[in-house]
Amino acid sequence: MGTWYGLWNGGSGYSPPASTDLERFRSLSDAADALRERYNGGSWRQRFNFVFRDPECVLTPGVDHESYIDLYRWPTDADLSLIDLSVIDRRVVFGPRGGVRFE
Repeated sequence: MGTWYGLWNGGSGYSPPASTDLERFRSLSDAADALRERYNGGSWRQRFNFVFRDPECVLTPGVDHESYIDLYRWPTDADLSLIDLSVIDRRVVFGPRGGVRFE
């Protein structure tokens, strides 16, 4: 439980994320739901709860099974600008049969 922070990698049709794209997820389950919904939600808006800028609701067409979210654990009271984005705690990916799993 607790807050997780993540960078979404949208697949072959998207550029790599920048540090300003860091998102907040309430739980691992929320991160898994976000990945699944972005894959299935090309025609309706998906919410991105950004940390360093205002949240947005945008379309995510072209998301494929190569998409994933890198997740980071960070104390909620710590300065998020100090987070080390080279140390990934978990990765949310699509499994071989289309489910979502953590690595």
